Amino acid sequence: KILVFIVNLGPISVFITIARLIQGANQPPEDNEFIPPDMNPTHRDIRFVIAMGVLSLVSVCGTLIGGLTVVALNLCAFLGEKPLDKHRGYYVVRFAYYSLLVFIGGISQLVLGLYLGSHFGWGPYNDAVHVAVYTVFFPSLTALVGAVQTLYAIFGWCRALDMIPIRSKDDSSFAIATLICWVITMVVQVCTTSFYITFIQQ
Repeated sequence: KILVFIVNLGPISVFITIARLIQGANQPPEDNEFIPPDMNPTHRDIRFVIAMGVLSLVSVCGTLIGGLTVVALNLCAFLGEKPLDKHRGYYVVRFAYYSLLVFIGGISQLVLGLYLGSHFGWGPYNDAVHVAVYTVFFPSLTALVGAVQTLYAIFGWCRALDMIPIRSKDDSSFAIATLICWVITMVVQVCTTSFYITFIQQ
């Protein structure tokens, strides 16, 4: 129970981070900490980037806190020797809920990449656009990963609502989609950005 309590303190730090991001929207463009000043951003650009950052925090933190809460509750049930027998509807709701969170993260990343690319060029940038969980040197890669995550979330939503029914008990299409989404995110975004910062930008 203590573990569940600690996990659910997470939203406090999320709200504090979001409040700090929103405060940053009032900074003069030349002093902002999100878009490099040499890119000549406007107040509108900064506020848009911050809005996408807030959506990313809703997606990431909602997923992490929700997942850890479920793990903690199941652990409590196991230790108390009272395993929980959940109805199918429970898993359908959770499936749809997490697909919605992934959709929020994916669409915010897709729109952020397209916006930066159309306003500041497609990169690479000398200094990254950084807001919340996003560090952008290549808007095109940001948009690509966002598009993949958005499609993945739509697939999950359709699966949860039985719009794309499970063909058999051996149907592993969603597991394969999960693997593809994870690999693309890791290789195209995480590894590429890390490699660029470590070996090329220096």
